[in-house]
Amino acid sequence: MTGPRYHGKAAFDATVVQTIAAALQAQWDADGELQRAAATRGSVDETAPRTYADFALAIAGLLAAGGSEAEVSGYLRREEEQLLGAPRSTGKVRWPIAKLAWRVVRGIGRDEDTP
Repeated sequence: MTGPRYHGKAAFDATVVQTIAAALQAQWDADGELQRAAATRGSVDETAPRTYADFALAIAGLLAAGGSEAEVSGYLRREEEQLLGAPRSTGKVRWPIAKLAWRVVRGIGRDEDTP
């Protein structure tokens, strides 16, 4: 019997990050408002996400470290609050992104029937 697949390097997998970034752009920020706010964020923190790829990298890292879908959804909500002053999306928007990201980090296909 083999052990569970190691996911710790998911944040370094360009395909994983790219897939999550595409979902963020299409589902979380289709109008680009969050991207614009992030790009012009007045933070002195150089590590603060400024692009979809930056957000995706943070999500992949969170999941690779053992984080859950709920933590990804919460992360997206907190980013909305920081960038726009209030959450903009609902769990109905964030949850499918979190679920997709969780599956991609684990190398599971997007098809619900894929084991």
